[in-house]
Amino acid sequence: MIREDTFPATLVVTAPDFETPVEELKSRPPTAGAAYLAITRVIVTHDVVIVLVDDVAGPKIVFQERIDPSTHYKGSIYIDSYITTITGKKLAWRKDTACGCGSRLRSYRPFNSMSSSKDPTE
Repeated sequence: MIREDTFPATLVVTAPDFETPVEELKSRPPTAGAAYLAITRVIVTHDVVIVLVDDVAGPKIVFQERIDPSTHYKGSIYIDSYITTITGKKLAWRKDTACGCGSRLRSYRPFNSMSSSKDPTE
C-alpha cells in the first residue's frame, strides 16, 4: 500500500540526534544543518520510506529505510510532509511547484507488476 508518492519534491534528512523536532523541519528553505536534496521522488509505503533521484543510469534509490507508519504526516504544497524512521532519522519534504518535465522519475513505477491467473510454466 502506498501512503504517499510525491514528485518533484524538495527534501531534508537529519540524523537521529539532530535537535530540531521532525515536525519543525523545513525543506524550503532547508533547515540549517540538514542534508538537502532539490529534486527527489519520495514514496512512503505502509512500512518503508524510499527517496529516489534521477541519475545518468535512470532513477536511483538514495535512501530507503523502515518506518513506524504512525510517524507519517502528509503535508501539502505549502506544508512539509514528514516521517521518522525506526532508527530515528528524520525526513521532511514538500511537493515542488516545478513540473519535473524531462526527469525519468516522473514516469518511474517501482510497484507496477504484471499479473496472470495462469502459471506461465504450465
